[in-house]
Amino acid sequence: RDGATLVEDPEEILVELAGLPPALAERKPCVDELAGLERALALLLQGETLATAELVERSRADTVQVLATLVELELRGVVVRAPGGLWRLVP
Repeated sequence: RDGATLVEDPEEILVELAGLPPALAERKPCVDELAGLERALALLLQGETLATAELVERSRADTVQVLATLVELELRGVVVRAPGGLWRLVP
C-alpha cells in the first residue's frame, strides 16, 4: 500500500505510465506536429478507417514498424482501434 494511488479513470494509468504531467497528457498532438511514420499513418487515416494491412501497403513500411507506431499513437490518443481491427483517427 505504500505509494499506492487511487485510480478512478483508465486515463490516469496512461498518464502514470507515460510519465507525463497531466496537462501534457491531456493534449492530443495534431497531425501537423507529427513526423516520419507517425505523420504518414495519421495522414492516411484522415477521413478513413483502415486495416493494418492497408496501412502497411499504403505507407510501404514494415508491418512491425506500422504496428509499433500505431500502438504509440493509440497511447497518445491520436488513433483508436475500431471493431474488426480497423484504425481511425480520434476526432
